[in-house]
Amino acid sequence: MQPALTTAGELSYFFQSHRNRDYSKPFEVYEYIEETGEVRQAGVRNGTYTELEDNSYRLQRFKPLLQLDYSNSFGPHTLEGLAIAEWITETDQWLGASRREMLSEDLPYIDLGADNETKDNSGSRSSEGRQSYAGRLQYIYDNRYILEATMRADGSYKFAPGSRWGYFPSVSAAWRLSEEDFLEGTDFDDLKLRASYSQTGDDRAVSPFQFLAGFSQTGSYIIGDSPQRRISPTSVPVTSVSWLENTQYNIGVDARLWNGLLGFEADVYYRLTEGRFAPPQRDIPATVGAQIPQQNINDTADRGIDLSLSHENTIGEVYYSVSPNFSFTRRKRVSWAEEEYDTEWERRVFQQEGKWARRTVGYVATGLFRSQEEIDNWNIDQDQQGNSPLKPGDIKYEDLNGDGVIDQKDQKTIGAGGTPN
Repeated sequence: MQPALTTAGELSYFFQSHRNRDYSKPFEVYEYIEETGEVRQAGVRNGTYTELEDNSYRLQRFKPLLQLDYSNSFGPHTLEGLAIAEWITETDQWLGASRREMLSEDLPYIDLGADNETKDNSGSRSSEGRQSYAGRLQYIYDNRYILEATMRADGSYKFAPGSRWGYFPSVSAAWRLSEEDFLEGTDFDDLKLRASYSQTGDDRAVSPFQFLAGFSQTGSYIIGDSPQRRISPTSVPVTSVSWLENTQYNIGVDARLWNGLLGFEADVYYRLTEGRFAPPQRDIPATVGAQIPQQNINDTADRGIDLSLSHENTIGEVYYSVSPNFSFTRRKRVSWAEEEYDTEWERRVFQQEGKWARRTVGYVATGLFRSQEEIDNWNIDQDQQGNSPLKPGDIKYEDLNGDGVIDQKDQKTIGAGGTPN
C-alpha cells in the first residue's frame, strides 16, 4: 500500500434570530345568573392597563475545522495518523423593552406608550470561544497487536489566560488472541484483550469569567434629593481555576464465538476525577459580602465493571438478536471541601471526605424487645422519654458512643443509599 496523506476542511456557520411582540389589554368578564336569566359584568381581568413587550434575540456560531489523515502499510505493519484543529466562537444578544398605557390598540409601538416610571428596557450580550487541537497515532502489527496514542490540547474561554489550556494524553493497547496460531481452529471468531490509560477535561460545570471582577446594578440610594444608582460586586475574582481532569485506567476483553451465537464484552475501570468545581466555603466566610467563586477543590474516585452479552441468530428467514448488559460502580469522595469536624461522632455522621458518595446514615439495630420486662430493665434511653412508649416487638438500637442515650451521635453508615450502583 502506498502512503496516503489527505486533508479535509469544514466550515459551519449558524445564525438564529427571532423577535417577539406581546400586546396585552384588559378585558371584561361576565357571568350568567341562572335564577334570573341575567348576564352581568363580573369584573375585569388582565390588569387595568394595556401593555406592549417587544423582545429580540440573535445568536451566531462560527466553527471551522481542519483535518489531516495519514495511512501507510508495509508488510505486516500498518501505521495511521490523524490531526485535527477546531475553533468555535459564539455570540448572542438579547434586547427587550416594555411600556404600558398604549395610545391606541391600532398603534402597537413602544414609543407610543406612556413615558413614565412604568416603562422598562433591558438587554444582555455574551461571547464565548474554544480552541482544540488533537492528534492520534495508531500502529498495528499483523492485525494482532494494536498500539494507539492520542493527545488533546483544549483552550476554554471560561478560564483566565494563564489557566486556559488543558493537555490530555491517552494510550491504549490491544492483543487479538484470535489471530494467534494457538487459537486457530477453536470456537472463537474473535478474542481481544485490551488496556488503556486516558485523561480528559471538562469545563461544563463552572461559571465563565470568574477571573474578572464583575459588578451589577442593584437598586439605588437617595443622596440629597435625587436617586443614585448602586453598583455591587458580583464575586471575588480568582485566576487559578482550570479544567476538571478525569484520569481513567481500564482493562477489558471482547469475545465472539460460534458465528455470533455468543458474544461478550467485559470492562473493569478506575477513574480519578480531580478538581471538581465548588466554592471554598471552609476558607471564605459567608460574611465576605460577595459571591464565593468556584475553585478546583473536590476529588472523587469511581471504580466499576461493565458487562454486556450478545446473542444473534437466524431461524429460517427470521433474524433476531439479544443484548443484555450489567453495570456496577461506586464513587468515593477522595478530597472534599467541607467544614472541619472536631468530634468522632461528627466525622462518622457528617464527614464526606473518604466516604462513599451514595450512603445511608442511620441507627444500628441489634434486635427486638421480646417482653415488657426486657424494656423495663433496658438501661439505654432510646426515645428521650425513659423508654415509656416502647412496646414488645420494637427495635433495639446500639449505643455507639456509650453515653446511655440513643440520639444523632449514635448514627453511622448503614447502607449504600437509594441510588442504584
